[in-house]
Amino acid sequence: MKNINYIGNCTNLELSFLNQLQENNKEIKHNTIIKKLGEKYLNDFFGYNTKTLKLKNDYHVRFYSSSFISEDKKVKVFIVVHSAIEYVFQVKN
Repeated sequence: MKNINYIGNCTNLELSFLNQLQENNKEIKHNTIIKKLGEKYLNDFFGYNTKTLKLKNDYHVRFYSSSFISEDKKVKVFIVVHSAIEYVFQVKN
């Protein structure tokens, strides 16, 4: 099982942090974020019923990778923009 850290979303994160993520973001495909976070994790997190409605079929959802600097180290994160809210996740090794 992956060790995923949900960092927060744009309603509870500092604006300067979000700006840093936006400056470094790159849009990625659904398949890429599934490999990093897992389809079950994302469907459960966002409340999708995998039998009828799937995250990959929601054309209003976008996926990004980005990074920020923490304690002089670059930290890679993944962002899901869902219903105009940016959700930030980190996969820990």
